[in-house]
Amino acid sequence: MVAGSCYPGDAESFCETISKYLKNAKIIDVNGEIIVLILLNTGYAYSGYTAANSYKQVKGNRYDVVIVLAPSRHETFSGVFVFNNDGYETPLGIVPAEKTIANAIIDKHENIRFT
Repeated sequence: MVAGSCYPGDAESFCETISKYLKNAKIIDVNGEIIVLILLNTGYAYSGYTAANSYKQVKGNRYDVVIVLAPSRHETFSGVFVFNNDGYETPLGIVPAEKTIANAIIDKHENIRFT
């Protein structure tokens, strides 16, 4: 888990930080439906405000599934790893993972493996 290094590790500080970024984020007039957000994968101190501007555009929308694509922070490897465990641990608790979709992605190619 990267809580405490890339973002606050306790729930209260985490919520305060996120609220601050979202409060200062701007709504942008977008033509059409937003179906993809591409965000920086760095600590909140570096990319929090940029990420908040993106998330503010979809705040309140409902999505059946969210797919997170990100590089490994721990090792170099060939191919793609897909997370298919029960959920991601966050300062606010466990965010459940959609294992059925993860396994369907893994089954598509031999260079896609699970973590």
